[in-house]
Formats: sequence, structure tokens, C-alpha cells
Amino acid sequence: MCVTGCGSWEGVMSGWILPQAELGPFLQTVREQMQVFAPTAVEAEGLCALRPLNGAIGPPDTEARRTMLPPKKLLLPNNETLFTFDAEGYHPAPVDDAPTVLFGLHPCDLRAISLLDRFFGARIADQRYVQRRAATRLIGADCLPDDACFCHSVVASEPRDAVYDLFLWSLEDRFWVTVNGESGAALIDLDRKRFRHPRPADRLALQRRQQLRARMLENGRARRQARGDAQWSWREWSAACFTCGACAMVCPTCVCTTQEEHPSLDGASGERVRRWSACLYQNYDRAAGEHHFRNERMERARNRFEHKMLGCGVGEEGVKCVGCGRCVVNCPAQLPLGEALERAAGNLQRAQAIKAAAANPGGEES
Repeated sequence: MCVTGCGSWEGVMSGWILPQAELGPFLQTVREQMQVFAPTAVEAEGLCALRPLNGAIGPPDTEARRTMLPPKKLLLPNNETLFTFDAEGYHPAPVDDAPTVLFGLHPCDLRAISLLDRFFGARIADQRYVQRRAATRLIGADCLPDDACFCHSVVASEPRDAVYDLFLWSLEDRFWVTVNGESGAALIDLDRKRFRHPRPADRLALQRRQQLRARMLENGRARRQARGDAQWSWREWSAACFTCGACAMVCPTCVCTTQEEHPSLDGASGERVRRWSACLYQNYDRAAGEHHFRNERMERARNRFEHKMLGCGVGEEGVKCVGCGRCVVNCPAQLPLGEALERAAGNLQRAQAIKAAAANPGGEES
């Protein structure tokens, strides 16, 4: 499921150069072998969505802002039939596992998919997710962050995880393409004639691009810290929060779902459907007898954000937030979610450093 190989961040200086004018024709060649999804502008101003590329393909906009919904929607669909049932028994619903390429994924979304791989592939694996993921190739692309991005603070601003197959760095009229593993090399081999080896000028341009991104991320963090909106208590947060779940619906790492059974009118058949849900919803944890484990809004808000930082105790502890900024731009209450998550991540990193120092007081290498 997760691709392994030469995808370490330190290996980024070895790669290929793809002229910008050749990107569209390359994707057209890829599309002849598998379906391709890419960020596409929608009618609403400033929004884009991951949609299938159809027809003649021009150069896609690799500088597109974040998609409103994350790539998770294609790996863990909302409103998915798990099985049908009738008098003869249960019938598993087929999985759409057609070979697929997701193009233009930012480093934060690649990090999110790495976390989803761990969650749905560990212990008792979700076979529907695993089946889709095995048929999916990921082509990442760098981005220039805006003020809603805080990926740098949660160590998700660079494609460190060996999860992508290809990664594109924009260098004005060309792209630096990093290849990860055999599956990435196989994508290059589909149309190798469009690529060339890098030159010294390309390496300098890559370094300048990375330095620009680093400066923009640091400047954004400084502006957020200057606002000082993250000092609210949980009670203040919950008083302002609508508990609408918008932040969870657009989050690339939220995995809360609910299952519903839809019987036919005569009860002779039906289906079980899995839908996205949110732990912010009052009825999410409702149990028999109308019992709620977290009846207070403050308890639900605290649970959601602590889960983002600490995990949920199923062997995948650690920071789940990737700093993509979707919750920031989609919160109808305009809560300072980015500042709060950024501050929580910093506190967690400091606590981990103190714990590590206490475990190794002499500073000896283990």
C-alpha cells in the first residue's frame, strides 16, 4: 500500500526535469493507462476540487490553492455502500479500484495519506480502503503557502514520507521531478522522452524555490503569533463553536464515520451505508438509553483537538494535523483554529523533548 524506496527528503536533489509545456502531454499519456484526478477550478471564486481530467489536457495549475475537500474523499468515500442484504444473505458491495493517479497533491495532503495508510492498514485493516489505495498512484506538487497554512509547525511542509510516487517542484518554466520507488519510475517510463536530466542551473533554481517556501511559511507563522488569538480556554472555544462539523468534513485526516442500514419498504432487502461523521456532533457517541459520553460541547471540542495532537490510543499516536488550513478557511464561526493547533503542536513537541531528555539524562546515544 505505502510505496517504499528512494523517497527520502535528502534524495530530492536527484531527479528529472520536465518542461512545463510537456506536463499536459505527459498526463495525457498517463490518462491512457489510468484515470487521473487533478485540482480543477470550480465556479465559486477561489475554490478548486479534485476532479477527473477529461479530453484534451493543457498544463494544469500546479500553483492551485488547497482543494476544498481533501484527497481522502477518493480513498474513503462519503456515503459508501458496504454491503446489501436480502433473504439469501449478505452481499459485499464492489469496490471501485480502477487504476488511478491523484495529481498535484501538496505535501500536507501527502502526509495525510500516509497517516490514513497507517490507520486503515494496521491491525484489522479496512479492506475497502486498502484495495483502493493499492490501485492509486500519487503525484505531488509543491505550493506557495497562504496565511491559513501552518504545515511547517506540524512537520508536514515537505514531502518526507515515502508515500508519493512522483513529486514536482515548480521552477518557472519547468519542473524538478523527484521519483520514489519502482512505481514512480514506471510512471516516468510511460513517456520518458519528455524528461531530461537536471543541469547545475536547475539545482540552483530548486534551492531558490525551497528557500522561498521556507520564508513564506515562517512569515505566516510570525503573523499568526502576533495576533495572539490562540489563548482561549476550551470553554471559550466551545461557546463560540457552532459544532457544525465543517472542520471535520474538510479535514484530510479525520476518520470518524457512522453506519446506517437502509431497508426497503417491505423489509425484504436493504443496504448498509458508511458516511463521514464528526466527534463534534452531539449524537456521535449516543449509546442505548440515550446516554452520551461527551454531552457537553466543551468536552467534544476538547476531545477533537486533543485527538489531533495525541492520537486515539490505537497504536497511531502522534500529531494528526497536517496544517493544510482547510479548517481555518471553512469555519463559519471564524475560530482561530490554525493558531490553536499550532500552539498545541509546539507544546507537544516541547513535552516530547523534555521526556526524551529525562529518559537519557547523560545525553548518551542509544
